[in-house]
Amino acid sequence: MRPKTKIRGSGPTNNNQIEQILSEFAMSLIKRKRGREELIRRFVHYARHFLIWMDQNGYLLKVIDDTTLRCFRDHDCGCVVRMLRHPWNRQTRLTLREHLKGLHDFIRFLESTGRTEHPGELQLGNQILEQFLGELEASGYSHNTVRSYKNTSEHFLVWLHGSRIPIRAITPDTLDKFLAHDCVCPRPYEKPRKVSPKRMSEILHILRKVTEFFEDRGLAQGHRSGSKPRKYANLTEFRRWLKQNRGIRASTIEHHERSVHSLLQDLGTDPSQYNAALIREVLLHHFERSSHHKSKQLACSLRMYLRYLASRGDCSPRLIRTITTSPWRRLSTLPRYIPIEDVERLIASCDTERFVGMRDKAILLLLARLGLRAGDVHQLRFTNIDWKNARLYVHGKSKQPAALPLPQDVGDALLEYICKARPRVNTDIVFLRAKAPNRPFADSSAVSNVVESALKRAGVDSPGGRGAHLIRHSFATHLLRSGASMEFIGAMLRHESAETTAIYAKVNVPMLQEIAQPWIGGAR
Repeated sequence: MRPKTKIRGSGPTNNNQIEQILSEFAMSLIKRKRGREELIRRFVHYARHFLIWMDQNGYLLKVIDDTTLRCFRDHDCGCVVRMLRHPWNRQTRLTLREHLKGLHDFIRFLESTGRTEHPGELQLGNQILEQFLGELEASGYSHNTVRSYKNTSEHFLVWLHGSRIPIRAITPDTLDKFLAHDCVCPRPYEKPRKVSPKRMSEILHILRKVTEFFEDRGLAQGHRSGSKPRKYANLTEFRRWLKQNRGIRASTIEHHERSVHSLLQDLGTDPSQYNAALIREVLLHHFERSSHHKSKQLACSLRMYLRYLASRGDCSPRLIRTITTSPWRRLSTLPRYIPIEDVERLIASCDTERFVGMRDKAILLLLARLGLRAGDVHQLRFTNIDWKNARLYVHGKSKQPAALPLPQDVGDALLEYICKARPRVNTDIVFLRAKAPNRPFADSSAVSNVVESALKRAGVDSPGGRGAHLIRHSFATHLLRSGASMEFIGAMLRHESAETTAIYAKVNVPMLQEIAQPWIGGAR
């Protein structure tokens, strides 16, 4: 005969002990006004059934968790319980839900009286969650989105509490376990029986955001420790050397890191093994599968990396001269542009009844009227706009400020966006994301995406290239065909060299026809 298990962990199990626990539970229900006398009597009855089952199966009162509840829910009931008005039947869903509802109240009572151990972090987690939800609202998230975050996060915290998992022990595996858990959580946090893959992905995204917020507050440490590790950790010193000795911007440094990282997979990480034959072989191998522009970038990045190694004495400076470049004839290509009529169609395609349309119209006007680069628009700040003198200050590639005239239509579009559409966010960057979180664009490619969307919306075919530079080329081409001098165009585009502007001379067809010599074979 199997000996009886100690429910409380000490002292023999007897009916008096069970009745004492149930009597205290009933008094707690009465104080909390849990409803009619019949409901209280029913919940006490469910608790008696649970205690008897625990005693028969050797469960301890102090270690009750969700696993215990699932075992009780699925057990093949043969328990002898006095006044069992509702027989245990897994086919009767109402009976199952009523049992679990009463047991959740009973387990909360056991936790509050110290009979059952738990992490004790549910209240703290909910307090931090309120701060997180407040930041979401301040970042421009809609009410429905914030409510979705709230419901999912509260369910996650309840599950952590029921599974006896401390918040500081959260790991990526914990999130996966939550997504797959067999839910016995109290209402209204019950998990639906069927969840679509799309919804599962949304839940995982929410949990990651919440977990990262907990980590930032020092509560969780398992999901990610400290700051996010750098992608190219082996190139940290190279990055520092570029910043200190070359004076280039962060985006260019990241580009060099990315290119060098791809080359090092073939070159190896030991500079003492580098020689002219190896460098040329690796470059030619990469040139075969890269465009001309990409090949030039790879050669430039490797040249920069070899200079860095030579400055440290890790390789010979002579290796720098061994770097080959793909053949290229200057001015051999034409600038890609669209007619000015198509540019106006892009601007007119913006729906100014919507906030995103106001923003896109202001961006397109800046590109079309002033020929700005995508980076100029991306980094535009309120301090760069001189409303009183109708000027716009941009820095460009050279980091030297340049003053440009602010046309009336551009100023009107900017003012309309800032006053009516721009979210009230604490940053002096002018253009922000239209969807929450309302923060500045991650990089200048977002500006090019605005142009690409406008091209599709207006049904304009591009001769090649669908980014912000297409509008810049179109702006310069229109100036040239309107009679502007090359010097004026170079000043508007802020070119440091006249050779850079010379490419636009090839698109002035009327002028080229005047200087073109007759064909030797006569007209055809």
